Amino acid sequence: MTIVDKELAGRPLLPTLVGERPAGRATATPAAEAAANPATADYAQLTLRRNAVRGTVIRQHILEVLLGSPHALSGAEIEQQMALDRVTVFRTLRVFEEKGIVHRIVDHSETVRYAAACPDAPVPALANDHVHFKCLNCRRIYCLNQVPVPAVAPPTAFRVLRGDHLLSGICGQCQPPGTDAPAAP
Repeated sequence: MTIVDKELAGRPLLPTLVGERPAGRATATPAAEAAANPATADYAQLTLRRNAVRGTVIRQHILEVLLGSPHALSGAEIEQQMALDRVTVFRTLRVFEEKGIVHRIVDHSETVRYAAACPDAPVPALANDHVHFKCLNCRRIYCLNQVPVPAVAPPTAFRVLRGDHLLSGICGQCQPPGTDAPAAP
């Protein structure tokens, strides 16, 4: 067991819903929040090592930004927050996706966003198979890690390679205070 493993032992690494935040904490950007959270930096280092990814400063910071964000981010959003060039960001995201460190979410407008893989998944292979929610007001996409993608039996002529399930509606932050979420149709 390494020093980082010992330090992180017994500590919850991430909330089960990526959009959850401790009460009263607000920072300007996910990059600022990640930088202020040593547990995020430790977890990013540990994740890179466990997945045999060379832990450069840029890779660690990109992962910290994704871990610190309550919602999925596009490559352009990461690029803006970190003042990095597009090629570096997308090469890093491609490596992370190949290693299962992040997963991609394609919304209805074909915009690709990325989120850190769920560390609390019961089976690592299922870490990215969960439902996503897109707020129609703020346009953010949230991972609903505790909600698995429903099983679907397609006709035999089709072979499913990946099941994406994107719900749309209004997130809790965009709803007026005191309103209950409407029932699903």
